[in-house]
Amino acid sequence: MERDGLVLIALEPTATTQGAPGAVLPYLLFEQAVAGGAVEVHEIGTGTVPSVAASTKDQPVVIFAGDTITGGKQNRVINISVLLPAGKVTELPVTCLEHGRWDRGVPARFGAGRKADYALRSMMSHQVGEQRRSFAESAAVGAATTSAYAADQGEVWAEIGRREVRAGLHSPTAALHESGRLRSRMPVL
Repeated sequence: MERDGLVLIALEPTATTQGAPGAVLPYLLFEQAVAGGAVEVHEIGTGTVPSVAASTKDQPVVIFAGDTITGGKQNRVINISVLLPAGKVTELPVTCLEHGRWDRGVPARFGAGRKADYALRSMMSHQVGEQRRSFAESAAVGAATTSAYAADQGEVWAEIGRREVRAGLHSPTAALHESGRLRSRMPVL
């Protein structure tokens, strides 16, 4: 559907495709693709904080803003929603979800993590929108770089830190994923 330059693409299966025997969607969801080996997400070169590369196999893959990736040199969150084309390598803008780890000895590949919560996704979406508007107003108009879709890394780390303080928890790497694990080990009173 298109109107006034806005294009909407339905990503949910319709009633006719859901119940149809043998119906296959023309794309995979990120979690499905990772589990089935249809996409690999890896560091670029020796690693860089604001971007990673996704290599797809035979099918396109949908990755949503707020999907997290774990492993690599540090856990990250995807900044924007992207339909990754089949058989291509796509650079993705990401934000770090842990402040104290940059592990040079870890393999450069990532797995799929849980989705970032709504509040963090909302905060980052606003930041990415502001960054994109700033790029559009500057001389970088039309620049297809991941920095045009950056969130405020310092504010994301600060938010994770505030959450740890509120919960009375501490992760050695100030990792969003670790604070969730620590919370699940807390005794129920």
